[in-house]
Amino acid sequence: MPEYLVSARKYRPKNFEDVIGQSHVTKTLINAISNNQISHAYIFCGPRGVGKTTCARIFANKINNINIDKKQDGIFNIFELDAASNNSVDDIRDLVAQTRIPPQNGKYKVYIIDEVHMLSKAAFNAFLKTLEEPPKYCVFILATTEKQKLIPTILSRCQIFEFHRINSTDIRNHLFSLVEKEELIVDEKSIKLISESADGALRDALSTFDKIISFCGKNWIHEDVEILLKSLNSKRILSFIEKIYNKKIHETLIDFNNLIEKGFEGKDLVISLIEFYRNIILCKNQSSIEIIKCDSETKLHLVELSKIISTENILSYLDILLDSQRQYNSSFNKRFLVELCLMQLCSINSSNKKKNVIDPPDKFEQKKKNEEIPLIKNVKQEDEKNLEEDSKIIDQKKIAETDTKIDQKNLEESTTQVDIEKKNEDPIMETSILGKTIQECLKNDKPNQEKSVDKEEVEDLISLNNNTLQPYWLELCNHLKNTGKMNLYSTLLNQKNIQIKDNNIEIKVQSETQKKEILDNNNLIVDLLKNKAKVNYIRIVVKLEKIKEDKLLYTNEDKLKFIISEKPSVVELIKKLNLEIKE
Repeated sequence: MPEYLVSARKYRPKNFEDVIGQSHVTKTLINAISNNQISHAYIFCGPRGVGKTTCARIFANKINNINIDKKQDGIFNIFELDAASNNSVDDIRDLVAQTRIPPQNGKYKVYIIDEVHMLSKAAFNAFLKTLEEPPKYCVFILATTEKQKLIPTILSRCQIFEFHRINSTDIRNHLFSLVEKEELIVDEKSIKLISESADGALRDALSTFDKIISFCGKNWIHEDVEILLKSLNSKRILSFIEKIYNKKIHETLIDFNNLIEKGFEGKDLVISLIEFYRNIILCKNQSSIEIIKCDSETKLHLVELSKIISTENILSYLDILLDSQRQYNSSFNKRFLVELCLMQLCSINSSNKKKNVIDPPDKFEQKKKNEEIPLIKNVKQEDEKNLEEDSKIIDQKKIAETDTKIDQKNLEESTTQVDIEKKNEDPIMETSILGKTIQECLKNDKPNQEKSVDKEEVEDLISLNNNTLQPYWLELCNHLKNTGKMNLYSTLLNQKNIQIKDNNIEIKVQSETQKKEILDNNNLIVDLLKNKAKVNYIRIVVKLEKIKEDKLLYTNEDKLKFIISEKPSVVELIKKLNLEIKE
């Protein structure tokens, strides 16, 4: 049985013509070889799986005229170093030592250093001189996926080649050629799905290709390919979009549950919805439809949806989906997060706002104002009707006034008799509520409430001073000591000149930590003092007092300035004696 090789190794290009999607690099290298313009150092940079190491090997073989199939001796002039595992200074010193030995067979010694950005800073510095002026038979090819991590002195010494992501059509054509070589029965949709999921990396596409062969064998089924790649069918996503537009919350949640049971994750649905809503926006303009990469049937469906769904709604959909995508990895209950996202999508109105079970305060106030406007109009209409009735009522009032004058005389006579009877009543009966209405009881309670308020105001006006505060302050300090708050205890105990004004206690501290500790325990201090002093209002004010530090005289200049400030006559003495001041 022949030895198994993965497709990435089995079908690795052996010539520049076989390299896919990097014509700008291969053409430059072919011209450099034909014109004998070979540089001493190259940098191949770009994303993973696009052919950097492959091009480096082909270039090394071409400049040494090596035929790989014949396994010539010149192949030993090519050295590959993995900088991820050999990133120390000693490894680079060993490499530099090897460069001093010329090749026995062939023209060049080629050093391919993969993942060169993993070298340490010291290793880069040890490599600089050799990279700038290597022996004439040495060629260095540095491959990296992160060019920005290389120091500028390395970049300036090399020719830089940028490798691009491979187009999905090129990957698709390459996979179809492999299908013919492997004699597989494959649906075109499956190959297209693999090329799109590779994200421009041919090696990733070949790895997926091998995995599907292991699962499906020679005959592929598109549904199995979708399950392996965790790719949702476009018909399912379109059905989700239609149900979201029609606000069918329960049906969307049931469909989402079916996806979870089939092995998909909530993140897969969110990513697919983001992609499809983006495509719907592109379908709103004929010039941007060409950007969309999907089959014609799906494209027609997207065009129809673009006519129905407004751009504002699509943007609000995308905001909700992107928020859930950001929170997905950190969420504890990921399924509920996606379900909540779907419910929010279904609850978006045509006004680009989510439905709220309870209106926010701003909306409530606006509704209230809108309701008041028609009420005012109705009141004005009613006032006009009432004006006519008022004239009739005035005539009736004049008649009633004469009757009230007669009634007042009778009331005066009756009140004198009632006052005499009240004096003879029992005081206990005065306080009882027997025979009284609820309104009379409430009227009798009002003056008592006012009196209690007055008492509280009097208590609030009780002011503290240093003498009255001192015993309560000591009790507070002892309480803090007993509860284990020793730092706060020592800070408050050392307060000597406490200033009190209108129950505002001013405390002076000498550090930020003391101030923070007092402010953190402010409620505790105030409550204890209120309970001890029986005062309703106390406020703690903390001020930071700067400590004046005496400056020490270290230098001769400082000492001289101090002497002159104390005795200015020293300056005249220095002038008379012609003395020199040495630093």
